Amino acid sequence: MNYVILDMEWDSAYHKMHKRFVNQILQIGAVKLDENFNIIDIFDVTIKSPISKRVSRRFTELTGITKEMMLEGISLSKAVDEYNDWIGNDTVTITWSNSDLYTISENEKYLLDGQRFKIDKYLDLQVFIQGELRLLGHEIKSQISLGGAAELLGITTENYDLHTAKDDSLLC
Repeated sequence: MNYVILDMEWDSAYHKMHKRFVNQILQIGAVKLDENFNIIDIFDVTIKSPISKRVSRRFTELTGITKEMMLEGISLSKAVDEYNDWIGNDTVTITWSNSDLYTISENEKYLLDGQRFKIDKYLDLQVFIQGELRLLGHEIKSQISLGGAAELLGITTENYDLHTAKDDSLLC
């Protein structure tokens, strides 16, 4: 069995056909671990938006992904195909919070025309870590950020570019 720590960065854009805003996935990063949690592979891709020719200023400030970088990306459909091939079988997918699952579902519904991400077994690492932090005596009243959890656990984030999918996956 392998484990895949999956992270995505997304930006909201108006979808004219559906007359609504969609949180479109613009970056997928993942780290594949063996049964002993050793890193065996890394997946990292930037996606060209299927509905917008730009990204929000807030998105660029948070992720460092510019409009030009996004426009040079691959299609969402191709990214999902590559990810599904890469993930393999008998894999537990792990994310930091379940918000990526909502974005995946939204993208499958509005942008992928029947195509689906391969997620068989799932674990929310944020819920697990928050429980562990409480056991260590930390008072956690709301969802904790990945960076905040790392700080409480004494893990340095200096070598990570937080809010990029690959580095957030590696930090997890």
